Amino acid sequence: MNTPEIWFLTGSQHLYGPETLKQVAANSQAIAGGLGEKLPLKVVFKPVLTTPDAIRATILEANASPECAGLILWMHTFSPAKMWIGGLSSLRKPFLHLHTQFNRDLPWAEIDMDFMNLNQAAHGDREAGFLHTRMRLARKVVAGHWQSESVVSRIGAWASPQSQVIDGRAVLVTNAAKYAAQFMLQPPRPPHWGGYRLVPDQWQFWQGRKSRLHDRLRYTPAGDQWLRERLAP
Repeated sequence: MNTPEIWFLTGSQHLYGPETLKQVAANSQAIAGGLGEKLPLKVVFKPVLTTPDAIRATILEANASPECAGLILWMHTFSPAKMWIGGLSSLRKPFLHLHTQFNRDLPWAEIDMDFMNLNQAAHGDREAGFLHTRMRLARKVVAGHWQSESVVSRIGAWASPQSQVIDGRAVLVTNAAKYAAQFMLQPPRPPHWGGYRLVPDQWQFWQGRKSRLHDRLRYTPAGDQWLRERLAP
């Protein structure tokens, strides 16, 4: 059985020169590696894509790969979106468009043109999103920093048939790969999830004292305020 994996593709261009593209590749590898540590399936970094031919070749390779369950696309910079038209028109695997910046926080005191050249994703992702919409492509869109835990935990929820007897851990891994490929990083709430919503009509707090002379306080909602009363212990 092939082990499913997600391919991480980065879009950029030659405008910024080889040194910048080298750093872009390092940043992309860090993002792919960080996601791979948290997701229940492998995330594979692919070389940064800067030409229409390279994009199309990689997408055709993904289509033919039995291991590739889907793609994560990150547009490092602006103006490469049109280069993706030919490749995306041929894509037969699900893909997720990840809107993120490499840096979580902006180093305001150190921002210069070199930093700007390395952090153009706000423009690139916006332009790519517009292109995907014009092409009417089915995709998942996730906006947020790549180190966020929230989207990863929701995939794990789909992988787990909670409280049911299963044959082994392989069942969880297989389900995780299946739903990750189907929903990528933004799955909906599992339809079998249920539960109860408990809405208390009062809160009581106790503090132990000697000789059973405890403090016992009751808080009851009263409009937009709370009614505080002391009760005998």
